[in-house]
Amino acid sequence: MRTHARARTSPRATATVLISLVLAAIGLVGVVGAAPAHAAQPADPSLESQSTYSIGADAQPQDVKIAIPPGLNPTRVTGRILFQRSGAANTAGQVDFLLDGSIVKTVAKDPLTQQATFAFPVSAADVSDGYLTFSYQYLTDGVTDPSQVCVNPQLGQAQLDHVQVALAGQAVAPTTLDQFFGPAVRAVSIVVPPAAPAQVRQAGLAAVAAVSHLYDSTTAVTLTSSADASRAAAADEIGGRRIVITPGTGAARTAISTVDGVPTLTLTGDPAGLAKAAAALGNPLLALAGSADTTRLEQSGIVGSTLTRTFDSLGQSAPTVQGLGVSQFIVGVKLSDFGRSVSSLKVHLVGQHAAIPTSISAVLSYYWNGHLVGSQNLVGDKTAIDTTLSIPATELTAFNSLTVKMVAVPTGQSDSGSATSPFDCHGTLSVLPVEVDFDGKASTVAATPGQPFAPGFTRFPQSLGNVMTVALGAQTGAVGDSALTNAASVVASLQRLNDAELTVKLVSVAHFMSSSAPGLVVDPTPDQVAALDAPLKMAQFRTIDAQDVHFGAGVDSPYAALQAFSQHDRDVLLLSSWSPTADDTLGSSLEGHLVDSITGDSNGWYGLYDDLAIAQSTTAKPVLLQSNAISPQPQTVHHFSAKAKWALVVAAVLILAMAAQMLARRRLRRRAARLVEAEFLEDEGRWSDEPADGSQRLGDRRAEGPDDDRGPSSP
Repeated sequence: MRTHARARTSPRATATVLISLVLAAIGLVGVVGAAPAHAAQPADPSLESQSTYSIGADAQPQDVKIAIPPGLNPTRVTGRILFQRSGAANTAGQVDFLLDGSIVKTVAKDPLTQQATFAFPVSAADVSDGYLTFSYQYLTDGVTDPSQVCVNPQLGQAQLDHVQVALAGQAVAPTTLDQFFGPAVRAVSIVVPPAAPAQVRQAGLAAVAAVSHLYDSTTAVTLTSSADASRAAAADEIGGRRIVITPGTGAARTAISTVDGVPTLTLTGDPAGLAKAAAALGNPLLALAGSADTTRLEQSGIVGSTLTRTFDSLGQSAPTVQGLGVSQFIVGVKLSDFGRSVSSLKVHLVGQHAAIPTSISAVLSYYWNGHLVGSQNLVGDKTAIDTTLSIPATELTAFNSLTVKMVAVPTGQSDSGSATSPFDCHGTLSVLPVEVDFDGKASTVAATPGQPFAPGFTRFPQSLGNVMTVALGAQTGAVGDSALTNAASVVASLQRLNDAELTVKLVSVAHFMSSSAPGLVVDPTPDQVAALDAPLKMAQFRTIDAQDVHFGAGVDSPYAALQAFSQHDRDVLLLSSWSPTADDTLGSSLEGHLVDSITGDSNGWYGLYDDLAIAQSTTAKPVLLQSNAISPQPQTVHHFSAKAKWALVVAAVLILAMAAQMLARRRLRRRAARLVEAEFLEDEGRWSDEPADGSQRLGDRRAEGPDDDRGPSSP
């Protein structure tokens, strides 16, 4: 899990991206006025890391990095330690906290300790490039140097959580655009006017995608109307940011101010250019904007798919396994990293290991999502590693992990052939540790296009192809503004899983229905839901047990539903609600609770499964269902009944056509028979009129038949 926010700078070789930044000091008419750079803040400010950190017993120290807002200095770090064992008996030991390589705090652990707290002082001198960095290690009893012992995973691990940093000083607001999105930002509230025109709404959604592209899920990103801030991200003076998008005239331009203590970026201009300007906020080239005021800020184009990713681009620039015992590293592989749906993968690992003495036996094992997919012995002086692994569709999930694990143990035999002491995994090493280095740029994961999943949530976001088409219903007023907020919540969830910044397109529901693009539809009419062939129609329904059909639960009260299904070879997300009354407000609230539950879940979009999420209350957790668990609704039955009626009509027409054809053939055969009979009678009449010269008549010839034994006739 990432411990800090960072801008993604992976290569975009296939992208067609244009950024134009013209820096100028300009006065913006109608934007929020400037406020003092130093705003009021709590007397004792602090920040808490949203991440947890884990380390194995006797492993090398692990770094923890926490972004510190400009102007503030850290004074103290506190938190909790959870001890987890993995099969072995509880052991005694200690957790050391280090600053710049020196131990500043030690927390002792006896065999029965399950958790403990820690606290140690820090200062501004411990901050570098905006981050406070400290290390920690978990050593079992008797171990002082983790590089000189064998790592045994059965000894368990230590986990840090609720890590808080006390701060002193005064937060300094950003003064330039490149400073506005710093690593310490924890909440971004994007605001548009009430009932904003479509182009401004699209700009708001583009800004959501851009900002969500910069930060991970620990930074909240919302889009709301200025008339209702109830669901806006809690942007404060320390880690908050606000973006205000308003229609104006001329080229898109920005200005930075401080409003109510919160740094605020105002984006205004001709509505036609606002979406491109908002999209540029997520581009790393924004660092070129060294001014508070900019004009002609824009980004256009669509990032193409990338079917081959290096380990470096996936976050492992120089992966290494080393030491004795067990050592491993993990490469996370999202299917959305390739910018499209893929059906299989090939992993190519390139590396080098140190020469292995005969006194050590070492094995490299490769696991895909916990399943062994390959292994190899590390032998003597054959030090090159060049391995290819094939990953079929049956082994794929939306988020995958490749684990490279090395197990190295002494064999009990020295290089000279004499016996050594038996191997003890919890003792001082008497042999050199093993090291294996992999090339992060030469090691790759290559994808084959295709679709490995049945229709459902797991097809997103990779099925979007880096383009997020959003269709909003015709609702107006507060309900329409809420629909925009709900759509933005889904966009943010999907963007956090997508490596490339999504290009957002806003269209009407009618336009979406006539196109072939995948995307999100929010608040269509019941007729439009039916026309999209959604599994769940917007009406009351009843669930059934798909196994033995003995249990049912009727739903005839208001509910909201998020559906994921396939229509005409495209994948569709549909967010809508139903109520037995004409109360759109209640349905809108349920939709908001449904999507906020997804963004608020620790697993985010990956917490979804199957193809249907239902919310019946604004307090209860949504229920995930398979659409097959919904008994046919009257609307569905009517929908298919209409199709069945047309099918019967077509079948009847075909049957009538076949009958008419058979009748016509019968009549034709009768006419042919009558013609043959008439010709026969006519010929018989001619034979009867011939002279009696001894020649046979036709009737006599017919009587003889073809098998007559009187021999051949004379010529």
